[in-house]
Amino acid sequence: MRLSRLFALSFAFLSFSLLAQQDAFVYKDRTCKVWVKSKMDDDFKFHKEVIKVIEKKGYVPQVMVEDRRLFEGDIYFTVKKEILKEREVRETTVVDGQQKVTSTRQAKLLYKDCQVNFALKKAKDRIVHENDKVLYTGTSIRSHPRITLKGNERCIRALWDASVDIPPCKN
Repeated sequence: MRLSRLFALSFAFLSFSLLAQQDAFVYKDRTCKVWVKSKMDDDFKFHKEVIKVIEKKGYVPQVMVEDRRLFEGDIYFTVKKEILKEREVRETTVVDGQQKVTSTRQAKLLYKDCQVNFALKKAKDRIVHENDKVLYTGTSIRSHPRITLKGNERCIRALWDASVDIPPCKN
């Protein structure tokens, strides 16, 4: 009797661990083609990293030209990189054994932080709209590593941090 309970319990844990290893959300598409719309100006290295992130998740990236029309149901990926030159600093004091914020101010940064925002969307119409169906959105801010003053390496790390939960594409 005890042996059968132990066996049933171990089987339940094993099946739960196998289910936990599967992807929670998988986007199923016949071609897995995704259009990449990026606002990266002339940063070619960052653009290559965006393509690597998309390919790692099983999508086939295609670069979207600004005036290109989409088809209804096309998937597109928007990326925005922003270098933050200031950060909010909170000044605190201890009052009655508790730490309280007394004031806040903006401090200029020598080593710039990098913020990366992106979204994976499905087009409702032939052009890109703000109210298209959002499949995934991610944001990440990186302050480290501080190798260069410009912060390009922080932007690449922020991109990889924010892309962890992008749903993989299976065809």
